[in-house]
Amino acid sequence: MSHLNNASSATKWVAGGMLVKQSMRLISNLIMTRILTPEVFGLMAIVNLTIQGINMLSDVGIRPSVIRSTREDDIFLKTAWSLQVVRGGVLWIMTLILALPVSRYYDEPILLYILPCSGLIALFMGLNSIAFLQNEKHLKYKRIIVLESISAMIGLLVMIALGLLYNSIWALVAGGILSTLVMTISSFLFFENIKHHFCWNKEVIHELFHFGKWVFISTALTFFVGQYDKLALGKLADMQALGLYAIAMVWAGIPVMIMGQLSEKIFFPVASELYRKGSLDEISAIRNSIVKLSVVICLFMVTIGQALINVLYTAEYKEAGALLSVLAVLALFQIIESVNTSLLLTVGRPKDKIISQVAGLCVLVLFLPLAFSKLGMYGIAFLAVISMMIRAFILDLQLKKDSFNFLLFDLKTTAFLLLTGFILYTWVESVVSRFLSIILLTGGVLITLIILVTVYLRQPSLRKLMNV
Repeated sequence: MSHLNNASSATKWVAGGMLVKQSMRLISNLIMTRILTPEVFGLMAIVNLTIQGINMLSDVGIRPSVIRSTREDDIFLKTAWSLQVVRGGVLWIMTLILALPVSRYYDEPILLYILPCSGLIALFMGLNSIAFLQNEKHLKYKRIIVLESISAMIGLLVMIALGLLYNSIWALVAGGILSTLVMTISSFLFFENIKHHFCWNKEVIHELFHFGKWVFISTALTFFVGQYDKLALGKLADMQALGLYAIAMVWAGIPVMIMGQLSEKIFFPVASELYRKGSLDEISAIRNSIVKLSVVICLFMVTIGQALINVLYTAEYKEAGALLSVLAVLALFQIIESVNTSLLLTVGRPKDKIISQVAGLCVLVLFLPLAFSKLGMYGIAFLAVISMMIRAFILDLQLKKDSFNFLLFDLKTTAFLLLTGFILYTWVESVVSRFLSIILLTGGVLITLIILVTVYLRQPSLRKLMNV
């Protein structure tokens, strides 16, 4: 049976899950910023970046390989699970090894203890049942979303409780570990009864690595080019500046998270099946519709960035407002890169992403010191936007090999966002005050929701995706 039969239900569950998880994430952020200082969020950003780096530098493409493969036999699934477990153990060991050099590099002794503890998250994720990926492959997301939401809620409650009791960064660490552990246990208790034991079939390993080797190289470069700004900021500036940058990224990351999840969990499996049928026009229509919706959300973030920070945060976080507006532009290019990456995986050419990543990384490495010296953390944010824009447009050119023509469309949407965003941001800044910020934020949310619904209703490709 075609996996597309489950796409309608999957899209709704993924959308609902994103709403729930993002709501909890933002509630947690707002509560914890009133308990902890910006420096704590800077420290946690370093921890998350280190673990994310280890994770991405060891990504052998297990997930996309399982989803893309036509094999679903026991040997294939058990071998994929065994590789996943081994990788999770290696990741945790790497956090033990890197704890000392990272703590010395940033001159923060507490990182020596936090990193190994946070590394348990990678270990637990490696133990997840392979049924998790099987459900994703078949677009069966109901149980996944429910369990993820429950796990996140448990982690959130523990985080808040420990934060109120101890006022320490360990509250953030403990919440993350417990949430992951609950999800890992649940993946065995509430998914299909797949017998898990170690299996190391050479043929399966070859299949996984043949496709995954390019995913590994691409993912490693993705980390460096995507996180180089934050890694450098933590060293060039201080933990407070990195904390403000991290807060801005939380909000700028909302459209990236929403559209990225839609691209990864729905668009990639659907596009893979449509590509096998030769339906390139349908793929293009869905892809461009996702970008259109993304522009609306990013424009909202550009416009009301400062107003949002003024209303929701205390005065010590005020500088995050202007950063949020800049990083919202970055978000659009991250989304474009995400959907383009899904298409490269669909056509079986993940290695072609490497060119764009090398180009983006070169821009950051060559110009970041100059950008920081001239404009501080704002200069780093602007440079991150330029780097990501170059990456997104290069991927547009790469996909022309497969008869996908997105460059002109993306140039038009970029011009619209930059011009309209600049005009609206300038106007809002000229009238902003705390009282007006509340009005602007409320009005902005309502107007954006109306525009999103209007854009959605005028995009038959997206409506079709909801009812495939």
